[in-house]
This record gives sequence, C-alpha cells and structure tokens, in this order.
Amino acid sequence: MRRRMTTITAGIGITVLATLGASPVHAFGTYNSPSILGQQAEHERITRILADDGFGPRTLDLLAGTAGKLGAVGAPDDAVDSSLIPGKGLGPGEKHCDNGDYLDLGGYPQARDTAAREITTCFRYHEQLLDRAVAAAGRIVDAAGTVNAKEATAASCSFPYDMGKNDRTAKCEVLNRLGRALHLSEDFWSHTNWADSADPSKPISIQNPPGLSRTDIPAGLRYPGGGSAAVPDGLISGCDDSVPVLGAIECKGRVTHSVLAKDNGNINPGSCGGASPTTKYPRAQVTGDSGRQNFSLAVCGAMSQAQQTWRDLTNAIVATYGSPRGDLIVEAITSDSVPVGVSAPDESESPSESASASPTSSASASVTPSATAEASASASSDPDTSSAAPTDTAASTNDAESSEAAEGAIDRQAAAAAPAAEDVVELSGGSSSTPMILLAVAVAMGVIAAVWYGVTRRRAASNGPRQE
Repeated sequence: MRRRMTTITAGIGITVLATLGASPVHAFGTYNSPSILGQQAEHERITRILADDGFGPRTLDLLAGTAGKLGAVGAPDDAVDSSLIPGKGLGPGEKHCDNGDYLDLGGYPQARDTAAREITTCFRYHEQLLDRAVAAAGRIVDAAGTVNAKEATAASCSFPYDMGKNDRTAKCEVLNRLGRALHLSEDFWSHTNWADSADPSKPISIQNPPGLSRTDIPAGLRYPGGGSAAVPDGLISGCDDSVPVLGAIECKGRVTHSVLAKDNGNINPGSCGGASPTTKYPRAQVTGDSGRQNFSLAVCGAMSQAQQTWRDLTNAIVATYGSPRGDLIVEAITSDSVPVGVSAPDESESPSESASASPTSSASASVTPSATAEASASASSDPDTSSAAPTDTAASTNDAESSEAAEGAIDRQAAAAAPAAEDVVELSGGSSSTPMILLAVAVAMGVIAAVWYGVTRRRAASNGPRQE
C-alpha cells in the first residue's frame, strides 16, 4: 500500500508539474524568469512601445505589467485565467492564435479549411475584444462631455477573462480588453509564419514549414473589420503542444507551436533594435533573405502591431462617440490622472497626480466602428454608458434597460469565440502571480514524492524481500 501511495503521489506531482510548468511558456513571455521559465517579460517589453503613444507610466504599468505583476497584456498567461481542464494548457487557441496548422502534404492530419477556421477565430476574437473596449469606453465620459471620475480611474483592476463580466471600472475594462487583444496580436507575429523564413539549409517539412516573410499588418488584425478578413494563402500557426505527452499525442504529424514559435529572447523595452533570441526555439534563430533573424522580425512586427491596434481603437472611439467626447475618453484612458474639470473621484480611488497627453493617431483615416460597437452605440443613451455621439440629444427613459441592451449586444457576438462562463475561473486581481506559486507547489510535491520514494526503496532493500 505504501509503495502504491508513493507511486500515486509521485504521479500527481509530476502531472501537476508538467501541466503548470508548460503553461507559462506558451507565448511571447509574460514573466521575467530567464533561468527557470526561459522568459524575459517579452510581452511587457513589446507593449511598452505604447509609451510613444501617450500612455502615462502608471497606466502603462497596468496594461503592460511590471516586475512580479501581470498587466492586462499578461493576463491570458495566468493559469487561473483559463479553463484549467487537464490538457488544455492556457485555454482556447484563439487567445494565442494557435492551432491553425496545415501543410500541403498528403495525409496531413488537419484539413486546410479547419486550419483557416482556427485563424479566422483568432481574428474574430481580436475584433470582439476591441468591440468590448469601445462599448466600455462610453461609460468614461457622458454625452455632455462630463467625465465620470470613478469610471475613469484604474487604481485596482481584476482583468476577468469572461467576456460577459465587467471589470471594476470602465477604464479597467478598456485596458483589460485592449491588453488581451494586444496579447493575441503580438502572439500572432511569434506563433505564425507571417513574418518569418524557413531554414534555407533544410527541406520544407513539418519541422521546417515555409515562411511568408511579410512585414505588413495583416488585414485580420486591423480594427474594425478584421474579423471578416480572408485568411491569406499559406498563413499557418502551430498546433499547441505546450502540455507534455498530451500535446505530443494531439499534434502528432503536425506543425507544432514548438516548431514555429519565436517566443523568447532579450528585448529592449519599447524598441525592437538589438532583439536577440534564446536557443530554445530554433525557428527564432533562422536568418532569412532580409539578413535578420526571425525573432527580431517577430518582435518588430509585434511592436508595430501594438501601436496599430491602439491607434485603430483610438479612431474607433472617436468615430463612435464623436469629438470632443471621444478625444476626452482617449485622454482619460491614457492619462495617469482623471482629466481636469470634473468632480473628484471616490476617496477609495488613488490615481496618480501626473497626467499624460492624449495620443496622436496615425492610423488610416477610414475608420468605422464595427457592428457590435455600433449596436452598443445605438442601444444606450444614458450619460454614463451611451455610445451615441454628443450631437445625439435623445434621452433614454430606462437607463438600466439601455445599458443591459448595450452589454447584451457585445455578449451575443462574443459568445461564438469566448469560452462558456462556467469554464472560466475569475482572476482575484490584476497583479496575480498564480502560475509561479502553483509551479513552486508542484515542484515541491515532485521533490517530496521523489525523496519519499527513495527512502521507502532503501528501507525495503535493508529489510530484505517483502513477505506477501
């Protein structure tokens, strides 16, 4: 019995360790743990490019994260952010643009159409996240141009995964959905063959798939409208093999995440110059026709993507709510303090005293809010939740019903790509470091099990053959 229990304990420890140990290395890194996890806070360092777009330092910390704290862009890599179903790793593939793998080889395990649908799901989820951000932004400034001081602060955010669950304030909600959209779109550059090149010294195969060597922002990640964009020929992402054993079984004979990934390396915060990969992913080290390594191309592309995503969102907010209301909303989102000329925030909130200038958009001039954001705009005219432009003077007779209608429009469209609410564990706070804690517990369990197993084996050997 003792031997059996030891085996069970060891098995549990190893299983937990394998599952949790795989989770944090699923994408561009979130944690700064080069020696243990092989990550150097890649998502944070990429996202800090938005300092150039007017984000105040405290607000950017909430979005990008800091040492020991996950920001909104890192939330998708928190273990409790996913379903926690064994073998699921970090959850559905659209969170990281995974599982869109296909090669034109006889008998490939996944059909071309199935692979294309996975990538389309990624594009649609990106758009739905930004739809949600646009809808939430309307609660920050009312139609009369008055800032709701409480909704414009972000002293503490929870960054929930559930698409139907609001964050603690409207600004937190905007940062949450923007951060998740940035995580997804940054991973696109690392997990797909969009910008990279195949190893010219090896034949094309599932271990060396072709690269597209593109540097332009994909239409599927422009907002609005990206959710309906066609998947370009040859674009693939890797099968998620992040969970040991189970991943190998599911991804057998397929192009895997491990083959295509360009996740880990050294990045100067807010600059792609000098970005250099670790040796973990061979694809990241390949130098293509451009003379640059695939990792550098992925990082530079991801930074351009982050700026474009924010500017697309900025334009959509102004298009939805008009100017100057939309401009004031953008200022409130990026600023570390509530814009002047409004009532004081609740005493429980403690925003920074320093203010940041509103970003100047350089996105394309043709910006129209997506169908979901338009539905939200037309559904509510409450001063704190309205999506109508300031010129719309119609007043709602039932603010609660209007607000519910606006949120309902978002929830209905998001249901297709977002997981069911019962499969989601709500985050306890925006600074969660749960994966590191769970990983430490798993390691301890494995060590204890191994030690106990060794002790029992030595005792059994010293006592001679066991009598049954």
